[in-house]
Amino acid sequence: MIPTFLNVFILVVCFASVALADDLKTINGKEYKNAKVSRVEPDGIVITFSGGIVKLPFIELPGDVRKKYGYDSQAAVACSAEEQQKQAALAQQRQAEAQKHAEEREKYWSEQTQIKSQRQAEIQRA
Repeated sequence: MIPTFLNVFILVVCFASVALADDLKTINGKEYKNAKVSRVEPDGIVITFSGGIVKLPFIELPGDVRKKYGYDSQAAVACSAEEQQKQAALAQQRQAEAQKHAEEREKYWSEQTQIKSQRQAEIQRA
């Protein structure tokens, strides 16, 4: 049998997660039900809500929410610039890998054509 204190503790823990979830509304009027902030980043917050997970930029949030989570416009701009640089570097890396793959594929098929021609020549000689 579970002690009464443990029963109460389990109920408090269960209801605490529900009590910490709030409805969140952006300045555009988009509403997120039962939203819980899972992460605060320099340019926004990541929330989990009844519809999934989403990152909300601070520029889309009301002033009180920005203040609550420590919005700093200079840090947000720096973060966005850094993220854009990372995305550009990643795109460049992917493009280089695709080019390398295309060259390797071209080399392979060129070699296969050459091998096929040599085999046909050998068959004709025989």
